[in-house]
Amino acid sequence: MWITNSGGNQVTVFDAHTRELLSSLTIDKDPSGVYFSSDGRRAYVTNSAANVLTIIDAQERKVLRAMPIGTDPDGVIWSSR
Repeated sequence: MWITNSGGNQVTVFDAHTRELLSSLTIDKDPSGVYFSSDGRRAYVTNSAANVLTIIDAQERKVLRAMPIGTDPDGVIWSSR
């Protein structure tokens, strides 16, 4: 389970069954929306106050990069077009 904490600029990862804390990542300002790639390898988190999309290796739970994407993003959706 991935939870964004906009006030603390973090994404926290828990085991949904045991509720064990697996990881906590500090990322850019005001994380909100989370989307996962279809293979589960990448997590994409919008950071609305920083105007970026943070790309995370979901298995290693490491930030790969932050990409500027526009003003005040608060969610993610994928289109296969």
